[in-house]
Amino acid sequence: MIATSPVPLRIEGVTTRLLEPFPVETEGGRAVELFVESLALLQAPSRSRNELDAAREITRLVDGNPLAIDLAASRALELGVTTVL
Repeated sequence: MIATSPVPLRIEGVTTRLLEPFPVETEGGRAVELFVESLALLQAPSRSRNELDAAREITRLVDGNPLAIDLAASRALELGVTTVL
């Protein structure tokens, strides 16, 4: 199980790792790459320029958090990227 938390959970047997958010400001930022890769892994069709802009905004709104990006991408597969935004 993977859990994210702003503070350590302090549960016996749990491994804690600090995971920095990905940068989202740039055109080829890792956050947007992760979002698009997640959609591809979920067998989503190719994305338009508007959807890539929406993906960039989604990654900005979730502060580049990798788990949140994956979750948003899975919802975008069902609802569409612009709807998730």
